[in-house]
Amino acid sequence: MATVRKDNKGRNLKNGEYQRADGRYEYKYTEKYKVHSVYSWRLNDSDPTPTGRKPCKSLRSLEKEIQEASLKKYSYYESKKQTLNMAVERYLSMKTNLRGFTLYNYIDTYNRHVRNSLGRVKLCDLRYSDIKSHYTELVKSKTLSVSTLATIQNVIHPALRMAVRDGIIPNNPSDDVIGDIKKATDWSYPKKYGLSHQEQDALIEFVNSDPKYARWAIMIGVLLGTGLRVSEFVGLRESDLDFVNGVINIDHQLTYRKIKKDGCKYRVGKVKNKASERSIPMLSDVKKLLLQLCNERTNDQVIDGYSGFIIQNRYGTFQNAKGINDALKRIVADYNKQERKKAAHENRKPILLPHISCHTFRHTFCVRLCEELDKIDAIQSIMGHSDIRTTFPVPDSNTKPVAVSTDKNNHYNNE
Repeated sequence: MATVRKDNKGRNLKNGEYQRADGRYEYKYTEKYKVHSVYSWRLNDSDPTPTGRKPCKSLRSLEKEIQEASLKKYSYYESKKQTLNMAVERYLSMKTNLRGFTLYNYIDTYNRHVRNSLGRVKLCDLRYSDIKSHYTELVKSKTLSVSTLATIQNVIHPALRMAVRDGIIPNNPSDDVIGDIKKATDWSYPKKYGLSHQEQDALIEFVNSDPKYARWAIMIGVLLGTGLRVSEFVGLRESDLDFVNGVINIDHQLTYRKIKKDGCKYRVGKVKNKASERSIPMLSDVKKLLLQLCNERTNDQVIDGYSGFIIQNRYGTFQNAKGINDALKRIVADYNKQERKKAAHENRKPILLPHISCHTFRHTFCVRLCEELDKIDAIQSIMGHSDIRTTFPVPDSNTKPVAVSTDKNNHYNNE
């Protein structure tokens, strides 16, 4: 007959239960052919916590959790061991298809907004409400933009989905979080517009006629005539320009960002994705502007083995997105100020420019393409989009991709 084991209070202990010499209870269980243990100073829920000890779950409550995990076929041990940070790190280590700058952006954004807070929570303790509360606080405090929150979710959600598939947690607590936040905060992705013909003409005329901004006219003309991403634009080199065949070849990008603890640096890397490696038709007006940039080039610096960059600032060094966007803010502000005075003098409604960034020119270029071409695949190829839904957002699965005018000023939502 098997001997009945008892604790120091004379109570019978079940199979797998033990009491150590220091009075602490232990329960041993097997998971994936390995023996693990959980500990507690209390055997039952009704037992008081010993004096001088931190409150803890009773051993039999822990046993119940282990049994429930076994029934739901997930790893109790791993869910207690792994944090959200660990799950994200494991997921990103397997994302071999991510280009260097994209991967860095994911890691940097996650580290700034999640790592030292929500990221430290164990997977077993992570709840839908925890994630929703964290996201909501970031949105309400205006700590991050909509696109940044989407970037965070694009890391956390698949990382937790992998944990579910690996049997570490029973379900994904980040499911539906973004949708519910949008409803609760009346928040939605901002529409992205291209400039109308009238706005585009007004901008070009202003920068060409104002001596203060004349040097920006060439860059704006190239951006409007190519639809390049700003990182592709500032990374243009003479060797990328085929003036004979009228083609611009894109296979790299130049970025300026913080690299670990080394501060901000310029780096050259591959473009966003395979679809972004492309050749763009060189329009005649763009050809003249690019030739002018080549003739004015003084920058012979080499970055990561690349040289011959033609986009430079007034000091002869590299341009970056922030520098161009800051200039665009000043241009729009000065234009609108001047236009209001002019319109008041002429007793007419002013033609004001909206907020403009480098990416506005990319949307505008796409709009102009839609006006001239009816081949969807050609437009997608020129834009360098891997997914046609990026070029032509579709309201639902039953709607064909189309370019949609969003207001009376002929604005379009194209990316």
